[in-house]
Amino acid sequence: MPPTFEGPALDRKLRSMRRYRQFMFFALLAPVATTALIVLLNRLTGGALRFFVNGEPWTHSFWNTLFGLLLVGIAMAIFGMMRLCPRCGEAFAQSTGTLPPHTTYIGPVQMQTQLGRNALTSRCLNCGVSWKRT
Repeated sequence: MPPTFEGPALDRKLRSMRRYRQFMFFALLAPVATTALIVLLNRLTGGALRFFVNGEPWTHSFWNTLFGLLLVGIAMAIFGMMRLCPRCGEAFAQSTGTLPPHTTYIGPVQMQTQLGRNALTSRCLNCGVSWKRT
């Protein structure tokens, strides 16, 4: 069982989680927002930014960087599922059975699934501590 924290030690651990999540959200949203802004400006200016939209050869590194940043954000969201809650020591974004199982029907097969995973959660799914705590 990993060590659990309370008080100032818990706040320090949650601060590192906040920084991790802020960069994860930046990496997920910045490429999408940048692309949407370029397309919107291209439409509003009557094609002044068409060199970005048409894929000129010198813009490939720009688009590859945005795509790489998006992949980093996705990887951080996946690896963020493995982070442990500093208070209870369980997985922060994965329930350990406190939620009731959910019955799903796929064709003739009935499956019991546990709806207890959320990579973008702001609270521990086990003890309820919020990473926003200051």
